[in-house]
Amino acid sequence: MKQGFLLLVCLLGTAESFAAQQKKDLRALFSFRREKFTENEARSSDFGFDLLLSTLVPVMPLVTSIEALGGAARPLNYSTFLNFEGSAFMSFNYHWQVYVSGGYYTYETRKENAASVPTLPQFHQFALSAIPIMAGVKYRFGTTDIVPYVGIGGGIALGNRRASYDYNTVNFLDESFTAVVGQAIGGFEFYISPRAGIRLEFSAFYMRIPQGGYSAGNAPQALPFFQFEGSVISMRYASGLFFLL
Repeated sequence: MKQGFLLLVCLLGTAESFAAQQKKDLRALFSFRREKFTENEARSSDFGFDLLLSTLVPVMPLVTSIEALGGAARPLNYSTFLNFEGSAFMSFNYHWQVYVSGGYYTYETRKENAASVPTLPQFHQFALSAIPIMAGVKYRFGTTDIVPYVGIGGGIALGNRRASYDYNTVNFLDESFTAVVGQAIGGFEFYISPRAGIRLEFSAFYMRIPQGGYSAGNAPQALPFFQFEGSVISMRYASGLFFLL
């Protein structure tokens, strides 16, 4: 009887110890803790480049048209710029960064003539392209994997604009221009590896396009007059990848 009691105590102790070990193992399995790790190497000096897609959203019309003698000028249909951009940059003391950028911006819009009929719609149309070349400086605020920054930049843009009619191939205006451009920037760098990351950028973008116009004869109801606006202000959004060399 005594031996049976001792055997029972041993079995209960073994079972309790086994249950405690199993509980400890399960807790370790479901309480994995990732060690803190930062991709951003935060070097004092770095050289790199980025490739971006961007959109300019004008806050004012780029072109208006007049479709009756003595009539009011009305904007063509709303449109946005679709752009490709790239830049090379160098950082100093980590926080300061100078850059040189270039891009290709395109804009197209059209409007149906007020005098056209449903069976024969007619449109007058406008297109603009520009190659901005800018230089500027940015200031970065942190050394973690998400780095906010602000900056400014300016330069010139070599552009071309075209006013035409989809029903008339004889009358059109195609001219080149040079514009002063500038921007105030805010954005974030997201490091996904020590030498690469994702860039998200916003800016207020200014382009001083020469004012002008085009009229093909004296019958705006048939061939609407164009008026080109200058000093265009847009909101810019850009995203893409950056690489450090």
